[in-house]
Amino acid sequence: MYLAGQLLGSLVFGMLSDRFGRRKILMCTSLMIIITSTCVAFVPTFTAFVILRFFIGSVLMGANMAKNCLTLEWMPIERRVLAHACNTYAYSLGTVLLSAWAYLIREWRWLQFSTSVAYGITFLFSMALPESARWLITHNKLHMAVKSLQKVAWINGQQEEGRKLTPEDVKSHIEEDFATVKSTSHLGHLFQTPGMCKITLCVISTWFTCGFTFYGLAFNLESYDFSLYVVQVLFGLIDIPARLLAFISISYLGHRFTLMLWAVFSGSTIIIGIFVPQDLAVLRMTLAVLGKGSMVAVLSCLFLYIVELFPTEIRQMGMSVGLFAVSTGSMFGSLARMIGIPLLETLLFGLVPFLSAISASFLIETHGLPLLETIEETENRMKRAQSLKGNASEDVEERPALLLPEMTQAEGTV
Repeated sequence: MYLAGQLLGSLVFGMLSDRFGRRKILMCTSLMIIITSTCVAFVPTFTAFVILRFFIGSVLMGANMAKNCLTLEWMPIERRVLAHACNTYAYSLGTVLLSAWAYLIREWRWLQFSTSVAYGITFLFSMALPESARWLITHNKLHMAVKSLQKVAWINGQQEEGRKLTPEDVKSHIEEDFATVKSTSHLGHLFQTPGMCKITLCVISTWFTCGFTFYGLAFNLESYDFSLYVVQVLFGLIDIPARLLAFISISYLGHRFTLMLWAVFSGSTIIIGIFVPQDLAVLRMTLAVLGKGSMVAVLSCLFLYIVELFPTEIRQMGMSVGLFAVSTGSMFGSLARMIGIPLLETLLFGLVPFLSAISASFLIETHGLPLLETIEETENRMKRAQSLKGNASEDVEERPALLLPEMTQAEGTV
């Protein structure tokens, strides 16, 4: 039911975020998480518990999407990977701390209540965050966009450059793009052009296979003949080197090759585990941890990759479709654990990651390129990438988003 809630939230809150803004959705979902999580800790019946868990999954997915998109839309190209690394390492740290916290607080109601209170920190931070200037500009809210840019310029110590920005300057810079920006977005826009259709289908396939394997491993913690708390800590600690290697690989090899590399490695370690005898528990655990860590590297790459593949006007919707696919895959992964044939289950979790590598091979490389604002720009990039055999990064003659044509270097630091 929790995963089904994530399935719904990935679609609903993605569309709401593209329509009403990233910051508003982050604030609303953070507040809803606090309320529903607190209620879960004190519900008297299992039916009420399950229903509330469904809503928690939904709003938590919405908060994660809005947070990720808002963060990366504010980042310049050279800091995008670093910002995403900070986001994902915070998640890994939370996984490890949760194991220790659950060990200390054995009563599940108090454990649930304490985690809901902790999410209040996110709500407080979201109130101070500026709305995405990219989203405001694509929705013709130029005065609000300038205020957001000036606020960030002040934070960065560039007050003088921020004061020079005016709505007229911003409008003159992106005026030619307004004709192609959609006033409202819907799922059909993800398939509007051949290039967008190709991106969407590949993203759905890749995310589905990752969710299937990742959650299939995560839901099997009790089968390794170790303490549940120890296994949880190991599954959290492996994220640290896995994410680091993923980000190093992205920096030097790009998103597409990184995704393919770690997907193949994850599937290989899981399949090798089939041939390890049951009495070699440590080796079995090591292979499972490596398989899970490799899949974390794939997911880390995907969260950054998907932001760069889709344009601003439908970016959250594209992320919604990806997370809808990963939630669907996770549901099937949990159901696969009910087959009752361990060999067949493990074989499925090992073979599926290879499908991620195949799907990724049809995507274009976007590392080092500016985020695009419109579907038309994305389609043009896809056409250029086809002429360059899939490597769009070889052609960087694209308009730098949110920067004025005559900006000096100092002004560009805003």
